[in-house]
Amino acid sequence: MNPHSGTVQLTHLINAGQISVIQVTDMASFFVQSWRGNFMQGTSVVEVLKAELEFLNRGGYRTISWRPQFVFEDSPTCLNCGRRQDRKPCSECMLMQFVPADKREGKVPCRFILLNNMGDTVESLYRSATQEELESVLRSWLTRQIETFEDANAAAGKG
Repeated sequence: MNPHSGTVQLTHLINAGQISVIQVTDMASFFVQSWRGNFMQGTSVVEVLKAELEFLNRGGYRTISWRPQFVFEDSPTCLNCGRRQDRKPCSECMLMQFVPADKREGKVPCRFILLNNMGDTVESLYRSATQEELESVLRSWLTRQIETFEDANAAAGKG
């Protein structure tokens, strides 16, 4: 794919009918233009994690904007990305299964997903890490989770 193309289509998401188009001004600037229903509907956890990893790897959190892009919240995998009205409760998000039980009632529970065995979360990394460090930890977490789910599916014969 040409890194300077105007449109990137996340094929597995578009074909499933969850996202119609993602407009890109450059490979680092993703904006959700149109939603068709609930992203998570009919989508597996591993597909959500892969979409998040693809978004990260394509520079989705490096958008030049009036404010920094927030991990998970400004990703097409978020139920509320690009929504100002008709917001969905975070409890409907597939990522909630990774949020510690005592953090699920907060305003942005996905910020408290434990990303490594050192106890780092998106929230803690916002305060203590560079953007590159945050993305590296997130990339490692996503890769581990995808491998875990794929291994479990293969063992169960769903692979």
